[in-house]
Amino acid sequence: MTLESVLAKRRATYQKRLSKYVKYVMNDHFVIAMLFLIGAVAFQYSNFIKALPTDFIWGKLAASFLLAGVVFFGKIATMASAADQVFLVTEEEGWQQVIKDAKKRSMVLPGLLLLFLVAVAMPVVYVGQTFSGADIAVLFIIGLVLKWAHLGLEEAALRFGTRGKVKHLKWYLFGVGVMSFLGAFFVHPLVGLTIAGIMGVVFENQLRSMRTQLIDWETLVTTEEERMVKINRFINLFIDTPTGKEKAKRRSYLDFCVPFLSGKDNPYQFLFVRSFLRGTSYFGLFGRLTAIGAVVLSLSEIVVFNLALGVLLLYVTGFQLLPLYKEVTENVMVRLYPQAEEAKFVGFSQLLQRTLFIQAIIFSLATLIGTDPVSGLMATVINSVFVIFFVKGYARKRLAKHRPN
Repeated sequence: MTLESVLAKRRATYQKRLSKYVKYVMNDHFVIAMLFLIGAVAFQYSNFIKALPTDFIWGKLAASFLLAGVVFFGKIATMASAADQVFLVTEEEGWQQVIKDAKKRSMVLPGLLLLFLVAVAMPVVYVGQTFSGADIAVLFIIGLVLKWAHLGLEEAALRFGTRGKVKHLKWYLFGVGVMSFLGAFFVHPLVGLTIAGIMGVVFENQLRSMRTQLIDWETLVTTEEERMVKINRFINLFIDTPTGKEKAKRRSYLDFCVPFLSGKDNPYQFLFVRSFLRGTSYFGLFGRLTAIGAVVLSLSEIVVFNLALGVLLLYVTGFQLLPLYKEVTENVMVRLYPQAEEAKFVGFSQLLQRTLFIQAIIFSLATLIGTDPVSGLMATVINSVFVIFFVKGYARKRLAKHRPN
């Protein structure tokens, strides 16, 4: 079996797995919720554009930084696994070509995202002005040139002795990206394309020698594992999936939260809190959903939408935190701890309730900012009632099979 056939089989398995998850993610409820969400966001965006002055310079600046930053979304999908460091390490020349081919395939999804964001940003960039499809096409090509340079850096980073130089070149790429879009928005799209084109040639010359280095197998495997973990985390917002290898992080800046979240009398609660704060999956999920919800709610003026979205995000957060109970309680060392079994569920319930209350307060304040004091008070009451019912009712029922009889 050749290297190409092995990787082709892996890609087929990977695509089959993703299609299976998409079937569960894109269910009727999710589609309906997304239609309402997209409609509400589009309505707010339309009103926002109508209120902008014709000389809105900040829109051009914000779009330049946003589009230059989006270029760094997505990595090369090499399909490498840990076993390759042993069994396929002799296929060095073949892997060089595999990485080049993977770089081309990895342009598709980021390219679609760039096209969408360029189209969305155009009304803000050209407020009160006319723009053509040719302008969108030129800006899209600028994004593709920058993205190709970024993937070139990602390709070079998979070689020995290139990590430090690649890190610095990424900052240069971001700066050039901002300059390219600024030139396109403030002068002419072709000016931005010229800047991006010159940058592409310079970067290609810089990377040519770096690509001749031998492959750093540890970096190759680690990068692919991290990419898969990020994909699984997104899918895990909707259904349970294996999240791959996780690393604990000592977040000392969150130590002030421990006394409030862990209480005093339940050692299991302290264990759940430490697992939550030091983990990369649950804490990151909580932070992302809270930040996204706070931003959207603070920008929306539709009361019903804010109230519904707040409850929806609280449910999604609580639902995704439930597997933490099983992860901790099924650890053999936890089972040996000389404490009552019921204390496990009580400790987890306290953590779940307090974290959701924190999120509920943030969502209520965001609703207050986006609407009015009465709506903010309504959000506080509704969110608090939902948290109580979720923890005391839904979570208790869901975790009943993991609790002692």
